Parts: sequence; structure tokens; C-alpha cells
Amino acid sequence: MANESSSFKLTYLLVGLGIGAAVGILFAPKTGEETRDLIVGKTRDGAQWVTDRSNELSKAVQGVAKDAGRKIDRLAKASNGLADRIGLS
Repeated sequence: MANESSSFKLTYLLVGLGIGAAVGILFAPKTGEETRDLIVGKTRDGAQWVTDRSNELSKAVQGVAKDAGRKIDRLAKASNGLADRIGLS
């Protein structure tokens, strides 16, 4: 339930930001060409930001996965050692 509420809040925030940006662009005192150039530039900036955050997230997830793998290996070795000592293997 908490995740759904957070998801809706994020959705509303993004929709609000989009509407605000669109209204701001429509009422901006720039020529059409300047406005289009601004939109293209901001879109590229946004795409680069998303790419950068995706790469950061990917690296973080890989780090967590590697750490989890090492912990699982240690646990498996410890459990095998314990099983050998008590004669279960």
C-alpha cells in the first residue's frame, strides 16, 4: 500500500512538472525557433540525466549482487564445513 501511494505521488509530481514546463514554454518570450531549440536541448539534457542515473543504479545493483554472491559463497562453505564436522556429508 505504501509503495502504491508513493508511486501515485511520483506520477502526480512528474505530470505536474510536465504541465508546468509546457505552460512555461508556451508563455515564454522567445521565438518559435528559440523555443524549439530550448525544448531539444532540455530533452537531450533530460535523456542524459536519465542515462547517467540508470548507469549509477546499474553499478550499484551490480555491487550489491557481487556482495550478496560473496556472502552466499561464504555461507555455503561454512555450512559444508559444519556438515563435514558433524558427519552429514
